[in-house]
Amino acid sequence: IEGKLYLGEKKGIASTEDNSGLLIRTQTVTKVNTGNIVESVEVRLKRNIFSRLFTSFNIEPAITERKGLTIEYTWVKERLDPAEVYIIKATTNYVFPFLTILFAILVLFGLKRLTETKIELKKSVNHIKTKNGEFALKITLALKAKKNVENVTVVDRVPAIVKIYKKFGLIKPSKINPESRRIHWNLGNLNSGEVR
Repeated sequence: IEGKLYLGEKKGIASTEDNSGLLIRTQTVTKVNTGNIVESVEVRLKRNIFSRLFTSFNIEPAITERKGLTIEYTWVKERLDPAEVYIIKATTNYVFPFLTILFAILVLFGLKRLTETKIELKKSVNHIKTKNGEFALKITLALKAKKNVENVTVVDRVPAIVKIYKKFGLIKPSKINPESRRIHWNLGNLNSGEVR
């Protein structure tokens, strides 16, 4: 005859809880029947309304109750045999919200830098026809002041393969350096919204 022999009823449930991880938090609740009779066990875990969105379980909870801003999950095991182990694992993955918050911070930082910019400079290059049929480019620099600024100087560098013609638009450069191929404009003060 094979079977289990109980010399006297002894009840006992050993419960341990372990929390680990930083961005991926894992909470493990372990229930062990240390007695020699069949027991029923219950496990309760709480999550707030934010963390519940990113939490998954190894066993789906039997009862889910909402109490204000807290969600309470309950697992019930009616039959836990002697020496049997019941493990509930709740994994909360904060990687996605962390990346979302980081992206939002970077966007806000970029918008802040954009709104703080005092001067906006646009450069455009157009092909123009000459009388002799030579290849020529017209470079246009448009400078717009978003706020009042003082002592504005614009420096543009021309590539070595391009020859600089002494023909300029409305504002003539203050200085042309043929060695470094840089053209300087000293524009002075600009009012908010002024374009040159």
